[in-house]
Amino acid sequence: AFAYCYKLTDITIPENVTSIGGNAFSYCNALPSIIIPESVTSIGAYAFEATNLTSITIPKNITSIPNGLFHHCSNLTDVSLPEGITSIGDLAFEGCQNLTNITIPKSVTQIGGQAFSSCRSLTSITIPEGVTSIEDRTFRYCSSLENIHLPDNITSIGRMAFSRCSSLKSIHLPEQLTSIEDSMFRDCPNLTNIVIPKNVTSIGIGAFRNCTSLTDISIPTKVESIGKEAFRGCSKLAGIITIPESVTQIGEYAFSQCSILSGVYCRATLPPTLGANAFLDTSLVAICVPMASVEAYKNDPSWKKYSNQIVG
Repeated sequence: AFAYCYKLTDITIPENVTSIGGNAFSYCNALPSIIIPESVTSIGAYAFEATNLTSITIPKNITSIPNGLFHHCSNLTDVSLPEGITSIGDLAFEGCQNLTNITIPKSVTQIGGQAFSSCRSLTSITIPEGVTSIEDRTFRYCSSLENIHLPDNITSIGRMAFSRCSSLKSIHLPEQLTSIEDSMFRDCPNLTNIVIPKNVTSIGIGAFRNCTSLTDISIPTKVESIGKEAFRGCSKLAGIITIPESVTQIGEYAFSQCSILSGVYCRATLPPTLGANAFLDTSLVAICVPMASVEAYKNDPSWKKYSNQIVG
């Protein structure tokens, strides 16, 4: 209705309006504020995309925040969401660079992909108990995010969910997680502490790449695969890494550039498939394996280059 009205600075929505259509005010770059009447029960996708809004209150009869509702509202600092909202759509607040905090109502059970991506001023957030999954890239590029509370009933967290959260120091991962997805914590240089839940069976590509403050990691006993570049560039990862006997595959460059990593204890009786340059640019002195498997490791094509470091 008013999309791309670049010079629109003020508008009054009548009290009897019940819905606001998709893209209704998108790219109204000069619009600093808008009052949504309580009569409104639905708002379409991208309705306020790239406007100049600084704050807004969502009426109590709205039950969902649609896709891209405040996409790239870079001056938005304050949003009031009512209890009763059950979902926040994809890209809903993506690019809201000045949004410093937001309270997600307890009624919310679904948060879409990239919902808060590039909210660079967001410092903390609490995910309600009813949410069971975090989608791909949900908090990517939230560079000021220091604290996030995840409920215990979350069963999945998507790819790049916390990638480039450069202020994140620690996070408690729910016990029901079964996988650490690709690039989940990639480029989180201040992440110092994380516990991988015991039921995790796979660690994805680049999952912890360039977590340059991570000093220690424990790989759970159910993990079967460690992806390509999973821990690449974790330059403070020190001492000895234990790889459980359940692991059958270690991807290329998995531990490369872990420059002070001095040892690996691989518990598997049968040598896991080892990708090229898995331990490139480390300080690896010894690879400890089961005594009965020393020769198997030394003769395995993928481990052969480390034969001088393999010991029982």
